Amino acid sequence: MFRRFPIALSLLMCCASAAYAAVPTFDTGLSAFSVRVKGLDIGYREFALFAMPGEKLSISVPHALAVYQAHADAGRLIASGAARWYWTAPAKPGHYSIEIRRGDGASLRLQTFVMVPASAMRNGRLKGYRIGRYPSRPLNGLSIYDAPAGFVEVTPELAQLHVSPHFTLGEFLCKEAGGYPKFLVLRRRLLLKLEALTAYLDKHGVPPTALHIMSGYRTPWYNARLGNVPYSRHMWGDAADIYISVQPLSADAVKEGRDDYMNSQLLALDARRLFKQPAYAELQGGIGVYPATDNHPPFVHVDARGFKARWTGQ
Repeated sequence: MFRRFPIALSLLMCCASAAYAAVPTFDTGLSAFSVRVKGLDIGYREFALFAMPGEKLSISVPHALAVYQAHADAGRLIASGAARWYWTAPAKPGHYSIEIRRGDGASLRLQTFVMVPASAMRNGRLKGYRIGRYPSRPLNGLSIYDAPAGFVEVTPELAQLHVSPHFTLGEFLCKEAGGYPKFLVLRRRLLLKLEALTAYLDKHGVPPTALHIMSGYRTPWYNARLGNVPYSRHMWGDAADIYISVQPLSADAVKEGRDDYMNSQLLALDARRLFKQPAYAELQGGIGVYPATDNHPPFVHVDARGFKARWTGQ
């Protein structure tokens, strides 16, 4: 059924020229400074951080030349120098906030999620939510395939919370049926990768609201139900299947062939061009291109597994 959309879309695009000027100026969400925490430099005004109960984290401002202050609404935060702090996560899983503020008023907020330990699962479930079981052996002995240590508990309210400038926590939830609470695993490298791609696409006339996540996290139970590979990166929270929705784009975007979301080949080409740049070396991962079926539009799989992988799906 999705293959019928280009005809209707052509009519839509004929009437869309007046809407181009209404597209708001793109806001990258970048902060005036960055912080380094858990091995990554975070330079967005709002970004996610994940921790286990009681975990001690170092948070610092690289190359700090100004005065900074930090505030945490829970846990124990101790200053260690002019721009370094140690934060001990609360024992209780949940959502907390850490704000870093520079003397001139510039700020950065870490939306911090203390996860529910995987040891709390009973018969493959957390609070009734079916997760299933992860493979007993990591693929090829790689640590990226170790079972997650914990899971983020998501309520309806937290599902609306931004975990990066252009993405909310709920966009990464498994499509598994059932009510709240739900649980997921989400990796920050995936968020960095999607934000970088969003900014790149905007330069080519594709607004942030046009990029959609068709599939984010998948529980092992749901992944098996789909008949997907047993080591899908979706189960480890660093993969997303994305597509560009049908909506008015800029005139330049239409000239480039971006007038509909059927062009997954072009989206994949964008991703390959962007992430081959040395600046994104730590975001290396998979890019797979998939055609449309009667059940879904064409889409591109992107992940941050840490090494290059390319394929075309069926």
